[in-house]
Amino acid sequence: MSKTAYLFETSQIQRFIFEGGKLRDMVAASDQLDSLCGDPLSQVLETCGLVEDENIWFSRKSGGAIYAILNNEEKARELQSLWSFYVRKHFPGIRIVQVIKTAESIEKAMKLALESMLQSRNLIQAQYPVPGPLMRRSPRTGEAVVKWDSSRKEWIDESIRLKRFGVKPHSSLVKKFTPDNQPYREHAWPVNFEPSEGAFPFLNEDRTIALIHADGNGLGELLIVLGKVAAAASKSADDEFLYINLFRKFSNAIEASTQAAAKDAMQTLFDMLPENTAEHSVIPARPLVLGGDDLTILIRADLALPFTVKFCEAFSEHTEKELAGLYADAQKYLNDAQASGEKQAYNLNRLKKLTACAGVAFIKANQPFMQAYYLAESLCEEAKNQSRSVLSAENTHDLIPASLAFHKVSAALIEPVSAVRRHEWQVEVNRQPCELAMGVYGLHCDLPDFYTLQNLANLFGDSKLNRAGLRQVATLLKEDPDKAQMRYARWRDIEAAKKDDSGKSYLDQYDTMLATLCDIEQNDKIPFDKSSGKSPLIDLLLLINLAIDPRNQEAAS
Repeated sequence: MSKTAYLFETSQIQRFIFEGGKLRDMVAASDQLDSLCGDPLSQVLETCGLVEDENIWFSRKSGGAIYAILNNEEKARELQSLWSFYVRKHFPGIRIVQVIKTAESIEKAMKLALESMLQSRNLIQAQYPVPGPLMRRSPRTGEAVVKWDSSRKEWIDESIRLKRFGVKPHSSLVKKFTPDNQPYREHAWPVNFEPSEGAFPFLNEDRTIALIHADGNGLGELLIVLGKVAAAASKSADDEFLYINLFRKFSNAIEASTQAAAKDAMQTLFDMLPENTAEHSVIPARPLVLGGDDLTILIRADLALPFTVKFCEAFSEHTEKELAGLYADAQKYLNDAQASGEKQAYNLNRLKKLTACAGVAFIKANQPFMQAYYLAESLCEEAKNQSRSVLSAENTHDLIPASLAFHKVSAALIEPVSAVRRHEWQVEVNRQPCELAMGVYGLHCDLPDFYTLQNLANLFGDSKLNRAGLRQVATLLKEDPDKAQMRYARWRDIEAAKKDDSGKSYLDQYDTMLATLCDIEQNDKIPFDKSSGKSPLIDLLLLINLAIDPRNQEAAS
């Protein structure tokens, strides 16, 4: 009996979320998207006469994506028509990629569908209807207006109308971030940045926030291997539904791991807040995306890096736990298949545990979030590339290490990391190109160590090393490197006498830690790595500025 694969994905969801630039609109959009594969899909399935695990089977059903197998191609096309109509009506502007393929087995139908999806993702899609030249345009999005918002005195397009006036589901997204030992309070999460009820709780007058984007490593390559193992196993066991069941287990394991890691990271945030703040005040963070192995969240600047590090650490821990059963099953099925004549060997190392990389963009609350997301995404991609470069040619199947990259926007324009490197990080010292940032820091791997950078930042403060001199050095490097070197030597002379309670020199500790981050020629020279020409200078200054314990400050506004 032939099987039909129906694959559906949404893309450009971040554009839909961030379009308009208002936090309240972003919150509404993220909640609507998070519930997409819940009640809306159930209603569409019921209308089509489809019952899960009877005449439709899902290997994936989350994060705005559906991978399904049906017995009937006609039913698949009916589902495609009704589901795509619903999504386009309620999420205008979101790009849809969907394919239907029929073959004599589940494995062949899925293989054809996945190959077709790779091609379809690269096709340019027109957005209809195309507004005429006489149509009024929304000043927030540039799209055709459909309504006058009298409360905010502005014309709005269809996507913003649905965010503000459409049916708003109860937020399932913030539930996924709420730690199990914390009470669920939907109204404790901020919905705007303006001073009012439910406003974002900034720290004193500092309105700096961070946009964090985290993504799992090597998932696509792992899915290819898992697909081959599942195909061999289903053939050996003479059970084609084994193919889809393995993928369903994998999808559920990743979803559970990501949610558990998000809760652990949020608990770290609660632990950093002043006592009772987590129970009675507005939380200084707003989740926007949590699906598959992706996370996007807005968070107060001083809490961003501890949250990010904890998420990456917890993601590895939870995937190791959640994937243990699947790894054992896959290994057993593979052994059975090889005993039945399967000759190809598969490396399942990455099925034991996964890692994540993250990008953190620090911006002011009034700066455009769409550009901030693109910066965070490019930082995350930079981290993923650097993590992959650590693997040797002989060990390409080994675990890709976790890492993160971060940048605080100080220029008028928010640019991706490639432009930031050219315009803000690169300087010329002794006629050699250098960079004022290391770019990427690893978490327990061969990349420059983030924990060392944290410890280095802790050497600065009251009665410790003075950061003002280093800030002047960073500024002078862009203007006059020779003066910068003189200022750095002067800073070292002044700081040399400072010691901790045990009598150890803070400057000696500084030199020791710095030497583990980059290979420098001599201590009295500005720290640039001899091979890469990179320095942790502005990364260190950023961490020093962020190293403020909120419990020692005035209460958040």
